[in-house]
Amino acid sequence: MKMKLQILFADDSKMFRFYVSEMLKSAGHTVDVVTDGDEIFEQIRSGLRPDVIVTDNNMDRVDGIEVLRRIRDDDEFNYIKNLPIVVFSSDSRIGSVKNFVTRLGGTFVDKKGDNLLAAVDAIAAVIAKERG
Repeated sequence: MKMKLQILFADDSKMFRFYVSEMLKSAGHTVDVVTDGDEIFEQIRSGLRPDVIVTDNNMDRVDGIEVLRRIRDDDEFNYIKNLPIVVFSSDSRIGSVKNFVTRLGGTFVDKKGDNLLAAVDAIAAVIAKERG
């Protein structure tokens, strides 16, 4: 039986927010949807404790790499420092984005090709194993 996750999902594209959140919900996950990195931090500060964050990289106020960097490095988020974070992008600088994400301990997914659901399922399997 596949573990169902609490996912905090951010994307500034209304169409993509709808598509991805419905896909994740159809897979049985609970999804909280926000429009950018600032809203991710607002949700966490207000007490939301997701199992995983899935975030677009290219957003207006705070992008996905900045979300990942702050959660990994900022003392304010020490209690979720190791939270799984998936950053996805269709950026033309895909190689450098992937390198940043990997170096910061995140999972990178290419919007144009990689399977986001497969990445989330892999994270769910690891969390299920850790929780026994």
